[in-house]
Amino acid sequence: MVLDENAEVSSKFEILKSDIYSIYIKAAIENPYDNITLEFNNKTYLCESDGSKEFKWITFDNITLDSGIQHINLSTSTPKKVVADFSFDIGWNYTVDAPKLWSGPRREFSIDLDPGNATDGKYSVKLSTDSTDPKTWSRITCEPFPIRPNSFYEAKIDIRYQNVDNAQVRIVGYNTSTEAWEFLTYLVTGIKGTKNWTEYNTTFYLPSDITQLYFVLNAGPALNPNSGNATTWFDNLKLRRPTFQRINEIDTLILYRNENNQTLHEIFQPVVETRIISIKRIDSTKYEVKIDTSKPFVLGMADAFDKHWIAYGKGLGRIDSIPIYGMLNGFYIDKTGNFTVTIEFEPQQWFYTGLAITGLTFAGTLAFLIWVDRKTWGARFRKIIQFGGK
Repeated sequence: MVLDENAEVSSKFEILKSDIYSIYIKAAIENPYDNITLEFNNKTYLCESDGSKEFKWITFDNITLDSGIQHINLSTSTPKKVVADFSFDIGWNYTVDAPKLWSGPRREFSIDLDPGNATDGKYSVKLSTDSTDPKTWSRITCEPFPIRPNSFYEAKIDIRYQNVDNAQVRIVGYNTSTEAWEFLTYLVTGIKGTKNWTEYNTTFYLPSDITQLYFVLNAGPALNPNSGNATTWFDNLKLRRPTFQRINEIDTLILYRNENNQTLHEIFQPVVETRIISIKRIDSTKYEVKIDTSKPFVLGMADAFDKHWIAYGKGLGRIDSIPIYGMLNGFYIDKTGNFTVTIEFEPQQWFYTGLAITGLTFAGTLAFLIWVDRKTWGARFRKIIQFGGK
């Protein structure tokens, strides 16, 4: 079964006994940040993938299920989990004369928190300069933060600008191999002119030797000296886990009542607890099955489910058929040992009974008619004999 991103499948099945169950799912989750969600009757069970593309078993334990028809929903989703959020709403650091968690800009720029002119929260940061030198950037940096290597990330930011030449946002990482900070990539570059709030984003991969990051907000110089200062606003800078359009595959789903605290490996070891000794076909509507079992079990038929199939046997009484796999006949046999189970299509027995009654009725009627005829013809024959004797 293939589950595309944010897909969902549902099914229903019958629980024969109320108990605590485990569910095992064999899945290959290509997106390392996908979640697998299981829902049973308004209860949700969540498991995060480890990012492996190989098929692996994922276990959901301690699920309480009541007997009867149960509904299961299985879905995958890829939440854009925020790894780092650099809000300007936490205020001002008067020690460095810059927003908290940020450095101050170069001397050519003024910096302020702009209330009411933001896309997220109360403030954006506003950087302004009258410089027209193309090498002039604000170079305001956030505090470095740890990051997980060998992973994809998505960075986003909202920017508004006026009369700006080549504003940009750089991403810098710490390389443990060289023990130095190095430029990794641009979140955005080449911003020029005047434009209202716009969201920019990029997805990038961190190699194994990059363990820390920081962002550089480079508000650019003035594009046209006759149009006043260059002013750039930044807001809503976030680092997130990305969403990929990738395929997830579910190979097997098993619902299991673990009575003996077995491991997953032990569960799938073949254990012969019920053995079919022989199956005798009486006719197309009746079978006799000899069984040897050490525990109660469900005896299944390959015929499409029909509630008129029944099973019975010594010490069993009448057992009605239940649907298994949603479409086949099954009989819950609550008996152990060596015994015979008869499986029969009950309407056929009704037909035989009706046929027998009809036959008996017909035979009785025929016998009566023969008896009447014998009496009639016997009387006539006697009269003939008496007449001939005279």
